[in-house]
Amino acid sequence: MTAASGRYRYRIRYSITGRIRFLSHLETVDTLLGSVRRAGYEPALSQGMKPKPRISIAMPRPVAVEGLGELVEVELTTQPTPEQLHADLAGTLPAGIVIELVEEVPTGRRYVAGAVTGARYLLLLDAPGDGGPDPEQLAGIVERFAASDELVVARRTPSQHRDVNVAALVEDMHVAEVPAGAAARGWPTAAAIGFYLPLADGGSARPSEVVTALERLAGHDLGMPRIVRLEVHTSDDGGREATVELVGAGVEPGPARPWGSC
Repeated sequence: MTAASGRYRYRIRYSITGRIRFLSHLETVDTLLGSVRRAGYEPALSQGMKPKPRISIAMPRPVAVEGLGELVEVELTTQPTPEQLHADLAGTLPAGIVIELVEEVPTGRRYVAGAVTGARYLLLLDAPGDGGPDPEQLAGIVERFAASDELVVARRTPSQHRDVNVAALVEDMHVAEVPAGAAARGWPTAAAIGFYLPLADGGSARPSEVVTALERLAGHDLGMPRIVRLEVHTSDDGGREATVELVGAGVEPGPARPWGSC
């Protein structure tokens, strides 16, 4: 945004891990907005009869999914440097949310919620004795998934009642390396599966639906897998790949509760 407009837009990359991953999407928005206000900044408001703070998370994060490369944009009425905003926000966030990068958004750049192209995920699994597959079984499950043309999972929510062909909505399913530091985070460390969920005109699969499809192929549940969203990809990110070293759509905000609920 320009100085004449009095509105300055910032894109923030952050991680959300640990117990706070159980915040809902709207609670996460409230938490981030509360952090901005406690840091001493005034969010710019939308136009219209009922002005709302201009804050937008790139892609809703499913409850209990951790994120290492989450993106949010917020408009402010003042223009701090990205470094100053980063430092000010760092002291106002609850445990489990870490700001990784702040950048001012150039004039004319599309809003992040409209630029999402997909997201890369990591599924971390327990050891065979705790319900996870052994290495040979894991390789077989992933191979069968990659070779499948149809793996239908029922999506049943208050707003949706339909069948989803998960096989058609998942890319790059593979056995992955367990990231360094997984044990320190309390993550399962026996094995990992990586996959990419593109956001297409026909919609996208949910990571929990991918787990359901994998369990169907395995013939049993996979213990207590941990789902981590490595990075949200956008059309203006230059096609960069997600890395596990990243540590941590437009919606109307909910009630003004700074910490949400854990």
